Amino acid sequence: MQFAFKITLTDKDAATTVNLDLPVGLYGLTYFGFEFTTGSGATIQPVISEDAAAPAGGGDEEDRYAPAATTAKATPIQTQFDPPIPFNVVANAASARGGRLYFRPHFNASADNDGVGLIVFTPLGPQAEVLSV
Repeated sequence: MQFAFKITLTDKDAATTVNLDLPVGLYGLTYFGFEFTTGSGATIQPVISEDAAAPAGGGDEEDRYAPAATTAKATPIQTQFDPPIPFNVVANAASARGGRLYFRPHFNASADNDGVGLIVFTPLGPQAEVLSV
C-alpha cells in the first residue's frame, strides 16, 4: 500500500505548512513532485520533515528531504527515490490518521503563490522497527 498526497496550494506564503497525516510507523519517501506555478515569488526550497518548523534547506536530523538549492518558478521537481528516504512517523494527537509529517514549500516571497504536487510514501513493512539506543 502507498500513501499519495495530491497537493494544490493557492495564495500561499513563505510560512505555509502542509500536514501529511499517516498512521504511526516507518515510511519511505518514494516520490516527490512539485511545481511552483504562479505568484510573486521567484523560487522554492521545499522540505519534508518530522518537524513542523523545518527551515528552508533543512537544518537537523528531522529534515529528511531538504535540498540545499532553490528551484525556480515553473521548473518542475520530479524525483523518484530508490532507495526511499526513511521517515519515522510518531504519534500526533491532532492527526486524522495518528501520525504526522510536514511539507513546507518555502516560497521565497509574497503571499500569492500557487503550486501543485504529489508526494508518495510507502510503508517500510512490519519488519521495520524503531530501535532506541
